[in-house]
Amino acid sequence: MRNLFPLALGMGLLLAGCTKTVDREPDGRLEMALAGWFNESAVSGAILTQHTVFPYHFVVGAAALNDLGRHDLRVLAAYLKEHPGPLNVRRGQASQKLYTARVVEVTRFLTEAGVPAQRIAIGDALPGGDGMPSERVVKILERSAAGPATRMTGTPLPYTAPSTGAP
Repeated sequence: MRNLFPLALGMGLLLAGCTKTVDREPDGRLEMALAGWFNESAVSGAILTQHTVFPYHFVVGAAALNDLGRHDLRVLAAYLKEHPGPLNVRRGQASQKLYTARVVEVTRFLTEAGVPAQRIAIGDALPGGDGMPSERVVKILERSAAGPATRMTGTPLPYTAPSTGAP
């Protein structure tokens, strides 16, 4: 019994030390920082997915980039340094002269940000790419509606639309 007393005393002290709560930042700085990081990560992902500079990235009626345009191009430049690919500069309602000046400004910005000139390929395409022909979309939707067996076998099954519960 005497041998158990020191063990019980040690366990009691150890457990007493474990009951102290860890002080959290009362002002929520950590949560704010994590939320900010997550938000910036999501925004950067969207910018990279679109790989497009829109007319609203420029000062109205000018070739100069506004704050949003510089921010988005910094994100794109960081990516294009390592991963060459197309970049779209949408013309919108701009004249050909203004559009050309905007393309020159975007090219200048990217090269000053360290993107090698041979990696810059600017066009005026749709954001995110050309998409998919509507006929292919219809086929995919038809196969999806038929259920997983069609996707596995390639053989369409009879399809019944889900009931809405209305008489």
